[in-house]
Order: sequence, then structure tokens, then C-alpha cells
Amino acid sequence: MLISSIIECIMILVVIPLGYSDKGEGNHKLWTENSEDINSFDRSIFTPEILSNILSGLVSISRSIPNEKCQSEVIEYLDKLSNFKLWAVQMFDATSKFPMGVLQGAAYNLGNFDECLDVDNGANITGRYCLAKVEFNSLKRRASDAGTAWEKLRASNDRMKMRRNVFYHGICFPSSCGASDVEYWLNTVLTTFQSSTQTKFRVEVSESMCQKKDELSEPLNVSQIVWLCIFMYVIVIIWSTLSDLPLKNNCEELQKEMTCKRSFSLLRNWRQLTKQVDHDGDQFIACIDGLRVYTLIIIIIGHRGEAITSGPLINGNAVEQLANALVVLSSTAEDREIEVRISVGLTPAYMTVVAFEAWFLYDMSSGPLWKNKAGRERDNCLNNWWTNALHINNYVQAEFPISLWLGWVFSPLVAVAIIAMGYEFYQPSLHLGRFGNALYSGMHRTTFGACISFIIVACATGNGGVVARILEWKMLRPFSRLSYSVFLVHTVVQMVHYAAIRSPEYMNNTTMVCY
Repeated sequence: MLISSIIECIMILVVIPLGYSDKGEGNHKLWTENSEDINSFDRSIFTPEILSNILSGLVSISRSIPNEKCQSEVIEYLDKLSNFKLWAVQMFDATSKFPMGVLQGAAYNLGNFDECLDVDNGANITGRYCLAKVEFNSLKRRASDAGTAWEKLRASNDRMKMRRNVFYHGICFPSSCGASDVEYWLNTVLTTFQSSTQTKFRVEVSESMCQKKDELSEPLNVSQIVWLCIFMYVIVIIWSTLSDLPLKNNCEELQKEMTCKRSFSLLRNWRQLTKQVDHDGDQFIACIDGLRVYTLIIIIIGHRGEAITSGPLINGNAVEQLANALVVLSSTAEDREIEVRISVGLTPAYMTVVAFEAWFLYDMSSGPLWKNKAGRERDNCLNNWWTNALHINNYVQAEFPISLWLGWVFSPLVAVAIIAMGYEFYQPSLHLGRFGNALYSGMHRTTFGACISFIIVACATGNGGVVARILEWKMLRPFSRLSYSVFLVHTVVQMVHYAAIRSPEYMNNTTMVCY
């Protein structure tokens, strides 16, 4: 669909008809009966003369680009490409080629991001990488389409199925061209094929999907400050830990004087984290530790599933197999927000991660999706840090959320039942009617809350049986105390992975859980 794909399409749609339209059936018969003619034809369509004519056609289209500087550089690029100049071939080589695995849902063809950004002709042209969204639809629905690839490629209203008529293609263009110039050029080129192929093409290229090398080397002044703060924090931890060492055999007065210093001690915090305290049943509900840990595991896997399915995949059809489970998993998590009592002890950790995303995260890496994902996260944190500090981000500027999803808790013990039940509700063929929809909307949260409450009450009153023994296992308590911190950082780690990815990855159970 991009330069290389366009050249291939021009060869098929233009060169072949021009070369054989006047020969009639006799030449077609001769071609099909003589394999030598086929081989000579294959070699002839790749002659320098024909390729030169194709590039000349692209040059004439490029003359209509509104941006004059972009227009001149694109024309120079195509001219140097016909002469096989290194920098021009490098720009062409970095562009993604004809898509593969389309029927399996492989929608991303990323090209070579780093090679594109390294393009430099030594004078005035450098590379700009853009990820273009190309959508195509057949202009007419024919009865003969049944059983053909069009039947699978055609857009579907079923939201459980991936759209196979949308592709993302990496293209390398001169850096003077903006996203609108690349979009205009691609739309102009593909429009020429609309009537001959009976296919309508639409290309979208946003600024957030375009990057050039000088954008990756922004000043790190604020980031350096963040690094300095982190370094000072580490120094305080080391100093506090060393100060805590001689206190084991000292008097109580010295211990009281050193309380402030010991607050950051690794030894003291480790003892507090791993300390096993026996509580009476009426004072402490031990099963909550297990609920926190198992909930945390399911939430991380659920968010991992959402993250990996929103990025480039080789086997996109695997998403359809998990779609129902992920939708129910996500909706359940969103529906069950914990009412956490915000305290002085929770807010600093939360704002530390917000500051990290606002001033440091974007400079950590790069990639085809980095500006769109990490850049958007940075902008939202910079613009809305104060709403998060005041904990009003769900009500003020809620349309610009950050990825620190907190408080999504649901019971792992009833998750399988909920997913199995929810699977039916997300079937495209299911029609509940007004009463069924009203009953589900009004009762599913209450029903879920009642299940959680029943588990807690049963365990607290000694009627939990095997479930209580699993949830009250003492080894879960240290992990339970870390649950808040894991809630804060796990989505950041996942976002860094899929935003910096250079090529589509294969999705299976191993990549879902282990990476």
C-alpha cells in the first residue's frame, strides 16, 4: 500500500494491460501454453525502463503536494531512488513492503523504524518515520464474493471480530513532510486505483504517528532533575539502613531518637513487610490478604491482555479467541473500583509515579508507537497532574486519563463463573430485550459485591473451609502489603514494552503471562 506496494500494484494494474491489451486472446493462449514466455514476461516487467516510468508517474503525483519544500524533497528522493543512491534506497528499504498474514489479522507492517531515522543525504534531507492507517472497502457487494477472501476482509459490525480491512504501514518520507503531506500523497496515489479495482481507499496519518531523529534528542533538564531525586532517595535509604544496624543492642532512648532515620531503613521495612502477626478473628480478616494477591494476579494478566492486543501482532486472529474473556475481564475490573481511603501514606507514592511518567518516561526509549503511546501519556500527566494530586481526576478532565489504573479488584474465586456467564452476554447473536438488559445493568454490580461479601463473611466466621485456608495462607501477607505499589507501576512496565516494540509479536498463553 505504500511506495513498494504501490509500485507492485502499478505493475499489475497498469503495465500488464498496456503490454497485452492489443494482443487479444491469441497472446493470452500463447502465454499460458509456453512457460518460457511467462519467464521472459516476469523478467521484462522489472526492466529499468519500466521502473523509471513508474517512478516518473509518482513524481508527477508528487508535484501536487501543497508543501513546496516537501514536494521538492520527495521528487529528489524519487529521482535518487531511480539512480540507486544509498540514502534513497535506505529510505525505501525502511518502508514496509506488501502486507503479509492479512487473513490472520496481522494489521501492523512497521518497516524499519531505526533505519528510517538514520537516513541522511549529507545536505538537506533526513528521514521521518510515519505509521499510516490505510482502510479499504469494496465499492460494490457482489453475490460472487461468497467464499472469497473479500468475505473475510470486508468490515464487520461484530465488535468481537478484528477488522481486517484496516492496515498500519510504516513509511519513510523526507523529514520536511508533515503528517498531512504524507496523508495527502498516499490518498492521491491510491485514488488512482479506485475505479480499476472497485476498491475505495482512505489513509489517515496523525502527527502522533510521525517521528524524526531530532525529536528523540530533546533536552533532559527535567529528567536529570528526576534522576537526581531518585539518586538522593537511594542515598537516604542506604544511610538509613546503615544507621539502623547498631540499634539492635542499644537502649530504647537511642532507638526513639533514630525513629525518623529508621523510617527509610531496608532492614526495618523488610521486617515489617515479612512480619507475621496473629490476629483474632474479630479484629482482623486474614482472607483479605489472599483476595488482594489473587486479584492482583488476575488484574495484571487482564491488563497484559489488553496491552498486547492493542499492539502489533502476527496472529491477530488469536485476539478473537480471547475477545469475550478480555471484555468481561475489563468491564468487571472497571465496574468494581475500590473505595480507597486516600491517606498521606498513599498519595506520595502515587504522585511519584505520575512525576516519573510526566518528566522521565518519554526519554527512556523510542519506537514506531512510542510517540503515540508514551507521548500521549506524558502529555496527560503534565496537563493533569494536579487533578490526580487532588484525587478529582475522575470528575475533572476525565477525558485525558493516565494509565495508573487503581482500585480494580474482583474475586479470583468467582472470576471463572463471571467470565463464563459474561461470555453469553457478549455473543453478537444474543438479544436480551429491554427487560434482560435492564436486569443485567441494574443487578450485575450488586450480585458481584454480594459474592465478595459472602466470601469474606464465610472466612471471618470460620466457615470458609478450603477457600479460607487458601486465602489466609501466611506467605501471601508480604505480597498483599505490596499490592498498592504493584497497582501503580505494572501498567507503566507493560506500556513501555508494547510502545517501544519494533516488530509484531506472536500472541499465545506464554507471552500473555510471562512477558
